[in-house]
Amino acid sequence: MIGNVKSVRITTYVALDKGGGKFGKGSVAKGMDNFLISYDKKGNVTDRVAYYTNGKVWYTKKYVYEGSDIPKEVPEKMVVQP
Repeated sequence: MIGNVKSVRITTYVALDKGGGKFGKGSVAKGMDNFLISYDKKGNVTDRVAYYTNGKVWYTKKYVYEGSDIPKEVPEKMVVQP
């Protein structure tokens, strides 16, 4: 592999025994890792998206680091209205 890693997909599958010492990939395992993790140019984690076994998004986390050019979002409850 050449260059920086932009994202990593982690999915755990159930192994299917095909007999004779051969195994295949089954369905996505319940209760196991199923993530998409994105990185910036410095190697810091920027996003983590978790998925249900059916492929729908469970939750998304965004990470912002000091000195990053991504502006921090202030939660609505903390915004002071004039």
